Amino acid sequence: MDSNKKMTCFTLQDVIENRILFLESNSPFMDLEMSEKDGELLAYNEILIDTESLSVREFSSKYLEIVNSLSVKFDNEEFSMKDAIKMSSYNNSIIRVLALINPMYEYNLDNIYATDEDEQAKILDWSNATNESTYGDTFIEHGSHHQDQHLISRARANKQQYGQWTNDQLAADFIAEIAQKRGVGTHDVTLPNDLPRRLFLANGVQAKADMARIIVNLDGSVRTAFPFSSKHPH
Repeated sequence: MDSNKKMTCFTLQDVIENRILFLESNSPFMDLEMSEKDGELLAYNEILIDTESLSVREFSSKYLEIVNSLSVKFDNEEFSMKDAIKMSSYNNSIIRVLALINPMYEYNLDNIYATDEDEQAKILDWSNATNESTYGDTFIEHGSHHQDQHLISRARANKQQYGQWTNDQLAADFIAEIAQKRGVGTHDVTLPNDLPRRLFLANGVQAKADMARIIVNLDGSVRTAFPFSSKHPH
């Protein structure tokens, strides 16, 4: 990095190049899994190329579309556990750069020219686990009302583990904290021991869920959130 460069000449490209150099340096200050690091590098190298040829509008349009596409893939659980961590890091890195261009991208990527009326239309009620506009299909698909046989059938049909929150409001409180703190993206987080949940594997056997995947939409609401076991294929 040229530390003598005038700040008026310091560009987005410089910021991204510095981050790439830091990631490639294997700094002891960097607390990232290899797959997270790979996801970041993938995003920043792609972005660096596009900063040389695209206009702001073209750049924003391209990467907003990528984020939207990834959101759907995460929702459909199309990634393996390892790839999910990598692509979550890739997704979150793109959002960080978009937010540097326009801070509103971090909060509402669906419509970058939203009016005040549009912004106010989405009111999130984190206190109510039954609010679908806030929690998406979290408690419809993974709520406490489902019986054992339903969970086992879903796990077998999907050929993968299927988790359930057994206390919807406690789960909602936990999910809300993560969603509001981390913002847009897909977040795999460790579950506290005292948060009630359970899951069944594809063979019908019950196992312990130690993690949760929380997918936060572009408007700040939750698309879905569910417990899972990091020790079994997902």
